[in-house]
Amino acid sequence: MTSPNRFVSGAIDLGEVKARAESRQKAHEEGPASKVIPTSFDVTMENLENDVLRRSTQVPVIVLIGTSRSPDSEQLKADLTTLAAGAGLSFLFGYIDADTHPDVAQVFGVQGLPTTIAVAAGRPLADFQGGQPAEALGQWISSVIQAVGSQLGGLPEGAVPAGGEPQAPVEEPQDPRLDAATEALNNSDFDGAVTIYEQMLAEDPKNAEIKQARDAAVLLGRMGSLPDDTD
Repeated sequence: MTSPNRFVSGAIDLGEVKARAESRQKAHEEGPASKVIPTSFDVTMENLENDVLRRSTQVPVIVLIGTSRSPDSEQLKADLTTLAAGAGLSFLFGYIDADTHPDVAQVFGVQGLPTTIAVAAGRPLADFQGGQPAEALGQWISSVIQAVGSQLGGLPEGAVPAGGEPQAPVEEPQDPRLDAATEALNNSDFDGAVTIYEQMLAEDPKNAEIKQARDAAVLLGRMGSLPDDTD
């Protein structure tokens, strides 16, 4: 089993795609709002900009690049679909079939299948290759959400998961240090993010949200330092 311990922010070149997504974001927001949001979806080159990169500025998007030829891939797909359906739009799940859409898989520069990537603020935050038990997968996603979820823009007011109830509007954070912590996380500088959170906790020791973000950054950093286990 592999551990969720690889970070590919330097290996994925999404700059051009992200720029196109941002250039279209204003026009998209000015159009009719889509209130019903699928918690899981297939990723193609046509929807990569809006449904992954742009959407990840609102909530984390977990992307699985997989193949039906891999049992680990099929199990991850099933587990991620289930987790996303029960997450109340705290994250979304996008699946890339590397056999059907090799061009999209190449955009992410993956070196093995399956590969799972957490995307936030239009950039990859963390990834791992191979399978993971559902419990470990859920813990990994929780760490991602705790680290960056509250620092993203949030989904539009009234957004609902397919078959769900409207979610409450998300307030934007006011402390500019949260932006610095997010930038550190996006650059896989987990120690830097922890330092920022520790400074904030020194001023407000009872801030549970910052404590959760600090602990999540610590966990992500530990995962990043683990050696590969290819058993």
